[in-house]
Amino acid sequence: MLSYQTDIAFSRDKIKNININSFKISSESICLVVPSNHWFNKKSISNLNKLKDEKFIISGLHEKTFFASLLRSFFNKHNFEPKIIIESDFGGMILNLVSTGLGVSILPQSFEIAKTQSVRFIELEEEIDLFIHWRKNEPNNTIKQVVKYAEMVKI
Repeated sequence: MLSYQTDIAFSRDKIKNININSFKISSESICLVVPSNHWFNKKSISNLNKLKDEKFIISGLHEKTFFASLLRSFFNKHNFEPKIIIESDFGGMILNLVSTGLGVSILPQSFEIAKTQSVRFIELEEEIDLFIHWRKNEPNNTIKQVVKYAEMVKI
């Protein structure tokens, strides 16, 4: 951003740089995403350890992103190491793979809007934030308007 190659960025974590402004647009639930005919349901939430034998299609836990960190924390909290069969950071691809029955995933609830056939979203007790970032003292009026709009639609 500071090199002026990017004017506005959206991310799941707040940027800690004195030259960047960040504004939290929303918070949303994290969901277990399963094929429609999967045995896991809302009643199973009390024992997420039952998922230890499931095949997961998720972001790489070795990544340094906020979401990967959240996933590592989630699995540690529930005392199991996921059996990852496919790593991807592309939510649309993950949804399609889950819909074919290849495995289960964990994604922010906003992916539910894709209305992917043959999948169910089950809310977990975790949340994730979405931030907008821009340069401090930004002279570009278009960027200022986008930020102003983001503040107006804050969820």
